[in-house]
Amino acid sequence: QQYQGVNLGAKHSHNLGAIKFHAGGILWKKGGGSKLVEIPKADIVRIDNVRIPRGVMLSVRHKAGNATQFLGFNSKDVEPLKDFIMENFALEVYDRTVCVNGRNWGEAEIDGAMLSFLVSNKPAFEVSLGDVSNVQLVGKDQVQVSFHVDDTTREKDSLVELSLYVPPTNSTYPG
Repeated sequence: QQYQGVNLGAKHSHNLGAIKFHAGGILWKKGGGSKLVEIPKADIVRIDNVRIPRGVMLSVRHKAGNATQFLGFNSKDVEPLKDFIMENFALEVYDRTVCVNGRNWGEAEIDGAMLSFLVSNKPAFEVSLGDVSNVQLVGKDQVQVSFHVDDTTREKDSLVELSLYVPPTNSTYPG
């Protein structure tokens, strides 16, 4: 028994490909290429259904603390997929909302190998720390995060750097 979908993106890219959920785990193959993302069932600890502006994203959390996001699902895909995951992986798929109001201030939180930026206690975005190549303090109040460049993507634009302002009045990350 399996659940298949096509034209879905993996990780934080918009690379199109095909996804297959099977009793042993999840397999995603990049369209027109040989890039494969394979997540064994034993490595999956949580799956979130995240409604995003252009559809649905599934966020698969690994034992190591990192996550892989799959974009491109339709709302109608969610219920059959939830049933399949419960039956074959013995995991409940949690519905999670994200903040899309455009605010650019909030709280940073590190959970396992994921950095989440929270606005009104909802994630605005998440970054796998495995994708981070460098972090440095710029001045007293700014942290610059650089990311590995994925040379397999065909995208014109990629996130390569992120700057975060840390107010001197914060108590979580004292300077």
